[in-house]
Amino acid sequence: MTPRLKLFLRVAGFLVLIAGAIWVSGYVRGAFMVELMPHNEAAVAKMVLFSLLTFTLLMATPFLPGAEIGMALLTAFGAAIAPAVYLATLTGLGIAFFVGRSFPIAKTARAVEVIGLAKGAARLRALEAVPRDQVISLVLQSTEPGLARWVLRHRYLGLILLINLPGNLLIGGGGGIALVAGLSRLFHPVWFFVAIAVGVLPVPLSFLIWAAP
Repeated sequence: MTPRLKLFLRVAGFLVLIAGAIWVSGYVRGAFMVELMPHNEAAVAKMVLFSLLTFTLLMATPFLPGAEIGMALLTAFGAAIAPAVYLATLTGLGIAFFVGRSFPIAKTARAVEVIGLAKGAARLRALEAVPRDQVISLVLQSTEPGLARWVLRHRYLGLILLINLPGNLLIGGGGGIALVAGLSRLFHPVWFFVAIAVGVLPVPLSFLIWAAP
């Protein structure tokens, strides 16, 4: 199999995955049109649980529209579902972050090199032998004063802004952003969770406040 054919098959598979996720998202949103009645409470409860699990997995996967299911759940069930949606969002983003964090730097550098970023790949390889708690210090030392260093110093604020950026699906969505954050080794797990906990709070909190009976 030629490299071009392999690349074509990977891209095609990725597009099929995105199309499938969009279909699932639309199906779940349509399913919420069912009115909750005493005779169908068990079925609706199972549907909500399935939707939360699907939402968590989609949130953990780059470029997939998980947020749409979260909004559909919030719109359909309001304040009652807001805490579950919030926890599912944190879980999905946390999964993506730790997948990225556990991915070997050497493989990440190879992938970066393949897309033509030789300097970036070289920097990543230089970090391979550096203890994780010293990575950010080394990167800051090697970064010229200016915008890049300012962004690095305020990376948690940047993370919050990116998570809430309209249309962030084009840059990977929440799952893609969290995955890259893990791959970069520039985010401490505790502070990463603090940042995303703050970043994703406004929407479920607004439903919890304004949609409460």
